Amino acid sequence: PLLGAGLIAVDLRTPFLVYGGALLVAALLMLVLVRRPAATVPTVGGAVEPAAGFTDALRHPAYRAALVANFANGWMVSGIRLSLVPLFVVEGLGRGGSWASASLAAFAAGNAVVLLRAGVWSDRKGRRAPVVIGLLLSGAGTGVMGLADSFALFAAVSFVAGL
Repeated sequence: PLLGAGLIAVDLRTPFLVYGGALLVAALLMLVLVRRPAATVPTVGGAVEPAAGFTDALRHPAYRAALVANFANGWMVSGIRLSLVPLFVVEGLGRGGSWASASLAAFAAGNAVVLLRAGVWSDRKGRRAPVVIGLLLSGAGTGVMGLADSFALFAAVSFVAGL
Protein backbone atom coordinates (compact mmCIF):
# COMPACT_ATOMS: atom_id res chain seq x y z
CA PRO A 1 0.00 0.00 0.00
CA LEU A 2 2.77 2.49 0.74
CA LEU A 3 4.34 1.75 -2.63
CA GLY A 4 0.95 2.40 -4.23
CA ALA A 5 0.75 5.78 -2.52
CA GLY A 6 4.07 6.74 -4.06
CA LEU A 7 3.04 5.41 -7.45
CA ILE A 8 -0.18 7.44 -7.40
CA ALA A 9 2.03 10.55 -7.42
CA VAL A 10 3.34 9.45 -10.84
CA ASP A 11 -0.11 8.78 -12.29
CA LEU A 12 -3.35 7.29 -11.01
CA ARG A 13 -2.96 4.33 -13.39
CA THR A 14 0.63 3.49 -12.43
CA PRO A 15 -0.13 1.33 -9.35
CA PHE A 16 -2.38 -0.91 -11.45
CA LEU A 17 0.36 -1.41 -14.03
CA VAL A 18 3.07 -2.08 -11.43
CA TYR A 19 0.95 -4.42 -9.29
CA GLY A 20 -0.39 -6.21 -12.38
CA GLY A 21 3.16 -6.70 -13.63
CA ALA A 22 4.23 -8.04 -10.23
CA LEU A 23 1.39 -10.58 -10.34
CA LEU A 24 2.43 -11.68 -13.83
CA VAL A 25 6.01 -12.18 -12.59
CA ALA A 26 4.67 -14.19 -9.62
CA ALA A 27 2.58 -16.35 -11.97
CA LEU A 28 5.62 -16.97 -14.17
CA LEU A 29 7.72 -17.94 -11.13
CA MET A 30 5.00 -20.34 -9.96
CA LEU A 31 4.82 -21.88 -13.42
CA VAL A 32 8.58 -22.38 -13.60
CA LEU A 33 9.49 -23.21 -10.00
CA VAL A 34 6.53 -25.14 -8.56
CA ARG A 35 5.98 -28.69 -9.73
CA ARG A 36 2.58 -30.20 -10.39
CA PRO A 37 1.15 -32.15 -7.46
CA ALA A 38 1.23 -35.89 -7.74
CA ALA A 39 -1.98 -37.62 -8.79
CA THR A 40 -1.38 -40.07 -5.98
CA VAL A 41 -0.19 -39.70 -2.41
CA PRO A 42 1.87 -42.18 -0.42
CA THR A 43 0.34 -43.56 2.76
CA VAL A 44 2.04 -44.56 6.00
CA GLY A 45 2.49 -48.17 4.87
CA GLY A 46 4.07 -47.08 1.59
CA ALA A 47 1.01 -47.91 -0.51
CA VAL A 48 -0.17 -45.29 -2.95
CA GLU A 49 -3.75 -44.03 -3.20
CA PRO A 50 -5.38 -41.36 -5.36
CA ALA A 51 -5.26 -37.79 -4.05
CA ALA A 52 -8.52 -36.60 -2.48
CA GLY A 53 -10.77 -34.40 -4.58
CA PHE A 54 -12.98 -31.45 -3.68
CA THR A 55 -16.05 -33.58 -2.92
CA ASP A 56 -13.94 -35.81 -0.65
CA ALA A 57 -12.70 -32.75 1.22
CA LEU A 58 -16.24 -31.40 1.67
CA ARG A 59 -17.08 -34.47 3.77
CA HIS A 60 -14.70 -33.27 6.49
CA PRO A 61 -16.05 -30.72 9.01
CA ALA A 62 -12.61 -29.15 9.45
CA TYR A 63 -12.35 -28.51 5.71
CA ARG A 64 -15.83 -26.99 5.59
CA ALA A 65 -14.97 -24.74 8.54
CA ALA A 66 -11.74 -23.65 6.84
CA LEU A 67 -13.66 -22.98 3.63
CA VAL A 68 -16.20 -20.76 5.41
CA ALA A 69 -13.51 -18.94 7.42
CA ASN A 70 -11.43 -18.26 4.32
CA PHE A 71 -14.49 -17.10 2.39
CA ALA A 72 -15.43 -14.70 5.20
CA ASN A 73 -11.88 -13.40 5.50
CA GLY A 74 -11.52 -13.05 1.73
CA TRP A 75 -14.85 -11.23 1.51
CA MET A 76 -13.77 -8.83 4.23
CA VAL A 77 -10.25 -8.24 2.90
CA SER A 78 -10.98 -8.13 -0.82
CA GLY A 79 -14.61 -7.15 -0.91
CA ILE A 80 -14.72 -4.66 1.93
CA ARG A 81 -11.25 -3.46 2.77
CA LEU A 82 -9.89 -2.96 -0.72
CA SER A 83 -13.04 -1.41 -2.13
CA LEU A 84 -14.57 0.56 0.76
CA VAL A 85 -11.54 1.65 2.78
CA PRO A 86 -10.14 3.99 0.11
CA LEU A 87 -13.62 5.38 -0.51
CA PHE A 88 -14.23 5.93 3.22
CA VAL A 89 -10.85 7.58 3.77
CA VAL A 90 -11.40 9.97 0.86
CA GLU A 91 -15.12 10.67 1.26
CA GLY A 92 -15.77 10.00 4.96
CA LEU A 93 -12.56 11.34 6.45
CA GLY A 94 -11.77 13.91 3.75
CA ARG A 95 -8.25 12.63 3.08
CA GLY A 96 -6.46 11.96 -0.21
CA GLY A 97 -5.52 8.71 -1.91
CA SER A 98 -2.15 8.52 -0.18
CA TRP A 99 -3.95 8.44 3.17
CA ALA A 100 -6.05 5.53 1.92
CA SER A 101 -2.83 3.68 1.12
CA ALA A 102 -1.51 4.47 4.59
CA SER A 103 -4.61 2.90 6.17
CA LEU A 104 -4.12 -0.23 4.06
CA ALA A 105 -0.48 -0.26 5.18
CA ALA A 106 -1.63 -0.13 8.82
CA PHE A 107 -3.68 -3.29 8.19
CA ALA A 108 -0.66 -4.93 6.51
CA ALA A 109 1.52 -3.94 9.47
CA GLY A 110 -0.91 -5.69 11.81
CA ASN A 111 -0.62 -8.76 9.59
CA ALA A 112 3.17 -8.57 9.63
CA VAL A 113 3.29 -8.36 13.43
CA VAL A 114 1.20 -11.47 14.00
CA LEU A 115 1.50 -13.71 10.94
CA LEU A 116 4.64 -15.69 11.80
CA ARG A 117 3.67 -15.99 15.46
CA ALA A 118 0.22 -17.25 14.51
CA GLY A 119 1.80 -19.78 12.16
CA VAL A 120 4.04 -21.15 14.91
CA TRP A 121 1.10 -21.17 17.33
CA SER A 122 -1.10 -23.10 14.92
CA ASP A 123 1.71 -25.58 14.19
CA ARG A 124 2.14 -26.27 17.90
CA LYS A 125 -1.41 -26.02 19.25
CA GLY A 126 -3.67 -26.36 16.21
CA ARG A 127 -5.39 -23.92 13.88
CA ARG A 128 -8.64 -23.34 15.68
CA ALA A 129 -7.65 -20.73 18.28
CA PRO A 130 -5.53 -18.51 15.99
CA VAL A 131 -8.18 -18.60 13.25
CA VAL A 132 -11.05 -17.79 15.62
CA ILE A 133 -9.12 -15.02 17.39
CA GLY A 134 -7.95 -13.59 14.06
CA LEU A 135 -11.48 -13.58 12.64
CA LEU A 136 -12.84 -11.94 15.80
CA LEU A 137 -10.18 -9.21 15.79
CA SER A 138 -10.57 -8.64 12.08
CA GLY A 139 -14.35 -8.54 12.27
CA ALA A 140 -14.42 -6.23 15.29
CA GLY A 141 -11.77 -3.95 13.82
CA THR A 142 -13.58 -3.76 10.51
CA GLY A 143 -16.88 -2.99 12.20
CA VAL A 144 -15.38 -0.18 14.27
CA MET A 145 -13.65 1.34 11.23
CA GLY A 146 -16.96 2.75 10.03
CA LEU A 147 -17.35 4.60 13.34
CA ALA A 148 -13.95 6.31 13.18
CA ASP A 149 -14.11 10.09 12.96
CA SER A 150 -10.38 10.75 12.63
CA PHE A 151 -7.66 9.25 10.50
CA ALA A 152 -5.56 8.36 13.56
CA LEU A 153 -8.39 6.25 15.00
CA PHE A 154 -9.10 4.75 11.58
CA ALA A 155 -5.43 3.74 11.14
CA ALA A 156 -5.26 2.28 14.66
CA VAL A 157 -8.40 0.22 14.09
CA SER A 158 -7.03 -0.86 10.69
CA PHE A 159 -3.92 -2.15 12.47
CA VAL A 160 -6.08 -4.11 14.94
CA ALA A 161 -8.14 -5.53 12.06
CA GLY A 162 -4.90 -6.75 10.51
CA LEU A 163 -4.04 -8.76 13.59
